[in-house]
Amino acid sequence: DTMAKIKARGDAGKVHVRYNTNLAIVSWKGQHLFHDLLPEFKSYQVCASIDATGKIGEFIRTGLEWDKWLENFKSGIPYIKQRGRSSLAMDLTITLPGLFDIENLLKVARQLDVEMYVKIVYAFDSSILMSPLALPPEVLHPILDRIITNITPHIDPKTQVLLDTLKDLRTRKTFREEYADWKAGFARGKHFMQDLARIRGDGQRGRLRFEDILALDSAALRWWEQGP
Repeated sequence: DTMAKIKARGDAGKVHVRYNTNLAIVSWKGQHLFHDLLPEFKSYQVCASIDATGKIGEFIRTGLEWDKWLENFKSGIPYIKQRGRSSLAMDLTITLPGLFDIENLLKVARQLDVEMYVKIVYAFDSSILMSPLALPPEVLHPILDRIITNITPHIDPKTQVLLDTLKDLRTRKTFREEYADWKAGFARGKHFMQDLARIRGDGQRGRLRFEDILALDSAALRWWEQGP
């Protein structure tokens, strides 16, 4: 509504717009974000948050419909050449389950020829098991090494930040190295994740469970099932 008012007032050409959005909705009251609103503004940058494709992405973000997200994202691509390559970007947060889909997400970014912005999920204590750093180094590092090896040949200037961030992640202290209470943190975090799974209905109606994703790496699944 506010965007439409700015446009109706004739001030859109003076305004730079920056969106950080889950891109669940691009049409509202007959106005399409990319087709009707943004072209009127002086410049814009849409950072479309995403953590993974398909079922893994839908596990991480309750309510995400991957196919709809991709359709919405694609609706903005025709305007990139007019507005610059930073006008629309995939804004990736690397999580533990998201590690197992990074190669697919990179493939989509390369197919669409779009920029990626990349950060690592915040973890302020040792109970945040959605962080890759919750894994012990003997589990995390082989996973990262495999991903880095597999994606390196496919990196371009628009996706270089993904490779750089993974290499940086490889040098960071894991929870075991960072926190004295890492064992207790694991117990708290697992209890929280299991409660959340019951609330969300993980494992039902096509939703993945945390352990279904970790099963893609036997060492990661052992860590979850047996503890640190």
